[in-house]
Amino acid sequence: MNPAFVNRFFGLITLLIIVVDIGLVVLLLGRRRSALLQSASDRLDDLFGGSTLWIASAIALGATVGSLFYSEVIGFNPCHLCWYQRIVWYPLVVVLPIAAHRKDTRISTYTLPVVAIGWGIAAYQYTLQNFPSLDTGVCNPDAPCTLRWVWELGFISIPMMSLAGLTLVGLLLLWARTSTRQEHE
Repeated sequence: MNPAFVNRFFGLITLLIIVVDIGLVVLLLGRRRSALLQSASDRLDDLFGGSTLWIASAIALGATVGSLFYSEVIGFNPCHLCWYQRIVWYPLVVVLPIAAHRKDTRISTYTLPVVAIGWGIAAYQYTLQNFPSLDTGVCNPDAPCTLRWVWELGFISIPMMSLAGLTLVGLLLLWARTSTRQEHE
């Protein structure tokens, strides 16, 4: 498979995820203040209400398959920070579908802190890629964290893909949690 095609494909998926991230942030923050946003939020709840954990599971699966594809098929050597992000992503592939099957939105209590840690690592690595002088020696010289294996659309690298995906998983977990709360109010 052509790596340039794969990079472009994952870059466009990441761009779509970033747009969805922004839309969900606007809805989550504004739905109590605006009738229009509340209406849009209600429609989204009707459309995806019971599927948010399944969607989060699919994102975790996509991120896991993508990371394995980049390292095992294309041959990118993961850096230390990439491995730490994998430690966050890989268990989500197991626990999120179980929670989705059981309709257990309380999973957010346990997974949101893990997602936040992964988000912080991805944000740190993305910052290092853009400002390599900030490296404090965390990176292995054989697989530097500052190396941009992918650079699509002028800003999408592998850590940005992880950052966007973890943001969406976190927002979906919050969405599932707040939707359940609203049903019980």
